[in-house]
Parts: sequence; C-alpha cells; structure tokens
Amino acid sequence: MDPAARKFMWKVVSNITVERPMSCVILTTHSMEEADALSTRMGIMVHGGIFKCMGSSQHIKDKFGSGYEIELKLNDLEKDEKFQESSYHRARTFTEDLHSKDGEFSLHDLAVRLNLKSKSLQDDFENSCLKMMFNHNADQYTANSAFLAPQELFKYYQTFQYLQEITRVFERQFNRVEVMESYGCEYFKIRIPRNNNSLGFMYGFIESNKTADWGLREYSVSQTTLEMIFNKFAQGDVDKVRH
Repeated sequence: MDPAARKFMWKVVSNITVERPMSCVILTTHSMEEADALSTRMGIMVHGGIFKCMGSSQHIKDKFGSGYEIELKLNDLEKDEKFQESSYHRARTFTEDLHSKDGEFSLHDLAVRLNLKSKSLQDDFENSCLKMMFNHNADQYTANSAFLAPQELFKYYQTFQYLQEITRVFERQFNRVEVMESYGCEYFKIRIPRNNNSLGFMYGFIESNKTADWGLREYSVSQTTLEMIFNKFAQGDVDKVRH
C-alpha cells in the first residue's frame, strides 16, 4: 500500500470506532507504526502465536522499552564565521614540517599535533573523526589512510569536544550513554537508560544542563519504538530491556 492509501485506510478504521461507540475492531498487522496509530490496546505475538504482552502502547513502552533516544543537532560550524576565521589562521602554522598530499594530511599526523591528554583520548578522537568523515563506510579507513585539510580537522575536533561534554553530563546522571547513529558533524542520536524517569524529567534535565559547550542547536527525546520492542521479543532478548 502506498502512503496515501495507507493513511486513508487508517482513517476508515478509526471512523468505525468513532461512529459506532459500541463496536470493537480487531486488527492484525506486522506494522508497529500502524498498531501504534490505530490501537487503544494491543498485544504482541511472536513465533507463530506466542502471546507476549497486552496493554496500551504507552504501557508496553514503559514496561519493555530499553530507554530514551535523544536526537541531537549541533551547530553548523561551516556557517560560523568566527570559527572559520580562527581555523584559517591556526591552520597556517599547524602543519609546519608535515608532509602533505595535495594540501591534505593524514588524520593521524594531524591528531598527534593536537597534543591530546592521552593515547586513548587520541584513539577515541580518531575513531570519532572517521565516523564523521565517512559515516557508514568508516570501517574501510584508518587514521593513516584518511586525509584531510587542517581546517576540516579543527571542525571535527570541535564537534568531538561538544560530544565529549554532552556524554560526560549524561553519564554522570545515567551511568551509560550509547551513540546509536551519527551523520557528519551535525546529527547524532544517543540512547540512555530510562531509570523510571519521565519524558518531562528528560526535557527538564537537558534544559537545566545544556550550555554553550554542548554546541546544541536543537534536540528531541523519544521513547523506544514499538518496532524495537517487537524485535526484542522476536529475538528472545526482552529480559535485556525489561525494567
């Protein structure tokens, strides 16, 4: 079904319960989005009919959800004139005595010049930088095979510092932070344990803790989706997400 037809059918099903208050509609579907949109109560069955849970969408998310997912959009440093000017002047002396390849240098050589506090921190930065540079293809490169200009390095390093500060604050409160997705230097998705905290608490926590050191442009917080919970049931991993 194309999206328009699907939305139309959702409206038809919803109107039945509105126009006939004493009626009951039983719907079977493989689409958790559809179940979430149409159902007041739902059950999840796996492995040919093994009934796993029953309740409202919110009840199931509260009981079996694996935490909160937080989408972060960071400042676009490409449009930050002050940052760009500072990077330009710093780059002029940063690469003295380094061998370049068409004006670019290996990520490892540039990272060494940053004089980070420890080898482990440098390794973390290099791995983070590769993900920002190549996204899903990051595992095909190493810090020695990836080349970039110094000004690009400064952009990646500033983003790394933003993430370090955000992670530090969340780990202090929730003990565990998982980076689920990242795209370039601006978009990141992290997951944290729910720990019986409400969505309201999460928004309040972020608002009271975010500073300029986060470089945060906008964010959103959501619970684990029904699709993820269903997959956990199907894989037999529900105990890992139960609270």
